[in-house]
Amino acid sequence: MKAKKIIKITFLALLALIAAVLVNTCIYVFAGQYKSVEKLSKGQELSLYECCSIYATHLTMCFVGYPIAPEAARECLKLHFTDKDTVYFNWHNFSGSKKLEEAHRQLIDKPDGSSVRISWNGNKDYSPFSGEHRLAIAANPCTLTKIRYLEFECFPDEYWYTITTSTEYPKYSRTEFNFKKFKIVFNEGLFRYLQDKGWLHKYTAVYHLSADQ
Repeated sequence: MKAKKIIKITFLALLALIAAVLVNTCIYVFAGQYKSVEKLSKGQELSLYECCSIYATHLTMCFVGYPIAPEAARECLKLHFTDKDTVYFNWHNFSGSKKLEEAHRQLIDKPDGSSVRISWNGNKDYSPFSGEHRLAIAANPCTLTKIRYLEFECFPDEYWYTITTSTEYPKYSRTEFNFKKFKIVFNEGLFRYLQDKGWLHKYTAVYHLSADQ
């Protein structure tokens, strides 16, 4: 009986902690982040509380954003746990991106190693109602490169593609996620601050695509 009571108290304490972190994250996203941005614009360092709030915001963003943009969510989560300089991703669905289709068409008749640079309008294309949002959020901007995988020797004419993008946040960027009824704003310079401090590890993200993707 005593063990069950301890487990119950521990579980409730954990729930209370999670709730407190989520509440603080909401307050920071809608109010506190602007004070942090102002401090950085004046060349001031952020406090431990502010760094922890930014870190919690970024981590929460990974889980909450997964149903909307799973590729970007996986990218963000890796920033917390990887120490690699290059990370490869194989599970993705960018079929709704017209810009990717257009870039692919430009490379069809080009030789191996040819590439096209792709970029998006963040405030427009990051909207969940945009067909571009999954690739745009995960890889804005990125480079699409045409390659030939040597291991597919039985298919000598088979071409594949890579999408390469940096996960380093810009120092000065204000990104809006427009949900029509409301919008959520993130100052990405705050995440860059954590990267510069070593709290988040930046890396190069590489996606593999077959020709029919």
